[in-house]
Parts: sequence; C-alpha cells; structure tokens
Amino acid sequence: MVYKEALAGESKKSCSFWFRIESFRLGWKARIELEKGQIVDQSNVEWGMTDVVPCISKLAIEQEQVFGKSLRRTLKPNDALCLHDLEKSKDVKKNNMVKLISRSAGFDLVLSAKSLQEGNIGEVIKVRIPGSANVLLATIIGKQQVELMQ
Repeated sequence: MVYKEALAGESKKSCSFWFRIESFRLGWKARIELEKGQIVDQSNVEWGMTDVVPCISKLAIEQEQVFGKSLRRTLKPNDALCLHDLEKSKDVKKNNMVKLISRSAGFDLVLSAKSLQEGNIGEVIKVRIPGSANVLLATIIGKQQVELMQ
C-alpha cells in the first residue's frame, strides 16, 4: 500500500506501508523437508495449525487427499500441504525395478526388469531386462508389476 500526501506549495511525499498477512488454520503440514516426488505418509506430515495463505483456499484437509500422494514441489518443515502440491503417485516409476510377468499357455514366467518410463495401471511402458540391450513393451498391471505384451 502506498500513501501519498500532497501539501500546497510543497513537493509530494509518499510513504509505503507493508503488511504480512498470515491466516492460521488446522491442516496437514510437513514435519521435515519433503522432496519433490516423495510419497506423503504419516511419518512425514502432521496435523496442526498452519499458515494457509499459500494454499489460496485449497488446503488439503482429508486424509484421503494427502496419504499415498506424491509431491509436485519440495516442502520445508511446517509448510502447509495444499491440494495443488499433491498428485496421484505413479504405480511404476522410471528407473525402478519391476516384476515382469510373461504369460504363456500353461505357465507364467516372472523376471525382474528396469522400467524406462513411468505410468499407472493400464498404460504401456518400455522396460529392459538387466544385462540385455532389448527394450520390451509391457502393460502396467499393479504397483511395480508389468505384463509383457505378446
């Protein structure tokens, strides 16, 4: 806010006033520094009074809105968890080891493979068996589980 005062016969004077606005409310906040992409669980957040101004009325309040989600940005200790900071975590993350299942008539072959992409159930991603140069296509069927496409 800038306040200007004009006096007759004198030059204009201006004076600035700065206000810090805080609005505390019960909500979820970070206990420790949380990195971008980290999964939120009960060990790294706590329920308590937090400054909700950064959330712009979109404070994450329900447990279902918080737990199991991954972070879109890094949070410092005591930062409020806003809805726009959270996203659904991926069922398969890039560069993680996954269980690769190859189904055939009469038997299933299960191997470990490295995911080359991330995704959720139903999506097709590229995987590679360690020690092999071949890139395979697989459908995500569960958490860290993929099925080889025939």
